Amino acid sequence: MSSSYEEIVEEWIGTFQKWMSGDDPDSDMLIDSEDWNIQTIKEKGIMMITHETVSLDINITIKETFAELTVYTGIETAIMKQEHRLKLYRDLLLMNNETALMKFTLKGREEEIAVRTDLDLSTLGKKEFNNAVVSLLIGMDGLKEVLGVKEDDNKVEAAVNFIIVALEKGWTKEKIIRNLITHLGISEEDAIRVVTDVIRKTKEDPPERMYT
Repeated sequence: MSSSYEEIVEEWIGTFQKWMSGDDPDSDMLIDSEDWNIQTIKEKGIMMITHETVSLDINITIKETFAELTVYTGIETAIMKQEHRLKLYRDLLLMNNETALMKFTLKGREEEIAVRTDLDLSTLGKKEFNNAVVSLLIGMDGLKEVLGVKEDDNKVEAAVNFIIVALEKGWTKEKIIRNLITHLGISEEDAIRVVTDVIRKTKEDPPERMYT
């Protein structure tokens, strides 16, 4: 007997929540971070997950056979001048061809840019779900690069906050560096430098006095 849509939603919301429960302290997966905030609207088959450290808000819409993960950027292209809009579309289409899992799409009458990935529920596992979430983060970074958004200061601040929390959890320096490279898109050289600096300042001052 096939499951009803309500049963499918109930099952997959429970699965996603379990995968994101943060109960594996040794995991390097982004979805195993304890910093996720999860909200659900079960009657609509929707989950909203937010990771404040890496500034990522994802809407998960559960269908009967697949889950749609979408990041809405708030960037409406319908009001752009034609030459700017065409250049932006070209850049995003080129990135679509270069990246796995995630794709740039347009949503609504205002043609808002969204970053999206669709996952087949019949074969979906935790690793692929994590890869999809990471791909959306990479897509957002790519979009900011195309738009010329300067986020160096924000990225450093996010890294510092991430490192302080990780140190409190007892993570090793090597594990923190790997996570900064994988999940915040920081170069290995910068990750080593920032982690070393934060560890040194943590020994000198309590965390609440750092970078104030």
